[in-house]
Amino acid sequence: MNALMFSDERSESFVVGACLYQPELLDDAMPKIPDGDALLNPTLSSVYDAMCSVYTKTNGKLDTAMLLTEAERRGLELTNDDLYRMCDSRCTDVVLPWHIDRVAYCYRVRQTFGAIADAGWSIDHDPENIEGVVSNLLDRLASDGGSVQSKVHDAGVVAAAIHDKIMRNEPDEFIPTGFRTLDHWLRGGIRPGEIMVIGGRPGQGKTALGVNMGIRAAKSGVPVGLLSIEMSETEIARRMRAYFGCPMNATPEDAELSEQATERVEALPFKIIDLSSGRLADIQSHVRTLARRDGVRLFVLDYLQLVKAGKDGGEEYQRITLASQAMKQMAREYGVAMLVLAQVNREGGKREKPTMNDLKGSGSIEQDADQIVLIHNPHGCDAPELILAKHRNGRTGRVAVTYTPVQTRFEDNGEAHEGYGESSGPLPI
Repeated sequence: MNALMFSDERSESFVVGACLYQPELLDDAMPKIPDGDALLNPTLSSVYDAMCSVYTKTNGKLDTAMLLTEAERRGLELTNDDLYRMCDSRCTDVVLPWHIDRVAYCYRVRQTFGAIADAGWSIDHDPENIEGVVSNLLDRLASDGGSVQSKVHDAGVVAAAIHDKIMRNEPDEFIPTGFRTLDHWLRGGIRPGEIMVIGGRPGQGKTALGVNMGIRAAKSGVPVGLLSIEMSETEIARRMRAYFGCPMNATPEDAELSEQATERVEALPFKIIDLSSGRLADIQSHVRTLARRDGVRLFVLDYLQLVKAGKDGGEEYQRITLASQAMKQMAREYGVAMLVLAQVNREGGKREKPTMNDLKGSGSIEQDADQIVLIHNPHGCDAPELILAKHRNGRTGRVAVTYTPVQTRFEDNGEAHEGYGESSGPLPI
């Protein structure tokens, strides 16, 4: 089927004519037809593009002289008579919305054909990257019309919207971590579009802390998705049951505790995604689907260094950089918060206090993260601390926590004081 069959020159002509006659109608047309690319007729496309450009630059002013000047600048040979003839094709205000929708629909169909054709070409030339091609195709198909990937906002309008929200006493949207000291410093928690990285050495509680935060967010009503590369869904579910008081290796004698813990887990809006493949394309696909279909707002990734990004056999630094950047892109594109677990180099875990530079594999992790929390437990004690090492919009600090091994559960004890956490004792995770 020929994609060019999906065009409606009559509707294109009506839209251009109506907007020429009443330029203020561009306010109705431009949200759905952002520029001339949506029109197939080359002359109408160029005129509409010039109109949008002038109208935007002059903050809502458009007359014949301005339009002819812009057309000449673009190399278009137009006269007053040409514009008058276009105005004669105008439709009424009542039917204009239908023609706007018709032009936008035809453009969307052509874009869909183009995306599918591009995907076919990519698979033909790189058949080993089919997951990436499919992910890119779905992103293009899911985009709003596919023509505008960036948005231009007037700073004053955005600032005024923030002021109005404050005056209406509407709180910012945030996702609580469930740790009161952290949430106080973060002014509520993690925001949609942000990434929090939790760093720690193997065995120091990255997964436990990530599951703890996911459970606490879910208990507050936030839908959560845990993307698990390292552990199976059964292992994650055992930890969740333990959090609610059921032993990890429960027996029939623990029937009551098991039933109670199961009921509490079942009540949570919490999904476990088994990602044993570790492929970035699979992660992107699940985030996209769960965010749009199921309203998941917080994703916990366990853990970043296991993500397979780029070509097989590529350098670790490049692979982790691609994965880290993809996490930030997904957070912003789908309006979700990402809680990304990451390993700390062994030497960084042994020294007095780990730093952001100890995050294993790539400096991009430090750059992309909005917040970084490092688990500090150099002596394997039962009183570790959480170091808020980076907070893009506020203070940093150290949080004293206790850990209950049988429940794989952390508790917030407030801001850590000097010398905290020097006692000895096991912390089996």
